[in-house]
Amino acid sequence: HPYTRALLACDLASRGPGPGRVFAHIAGHVPDPRVAVEGCVFGPRCAARVDVCGVVGAPVVGHAGGFARCHVAA
Repeated sequence: HPYTRALLACDLASRGPGPGRVFAHIAGHVPDPRVAVEGCVFGPRCAARVDVCGVVGAPVVGHAGGFARCHVAA
């Protein structure tokens, strides 16, 4: 899932020690869980977002390791 890859890229422990480390971040703001989101809940912060992500909830897609909800992974 593209958003999961982005989260894993932000893992500080995987960057190792050193003064020249560059940390990844996910742009935008975490949505308020009390407010319904139209389309994919990860869409506003996902770099792989396509137009349909903002309109329709993502389908469940099976993978070897389990499943994901993603239009791009479908």
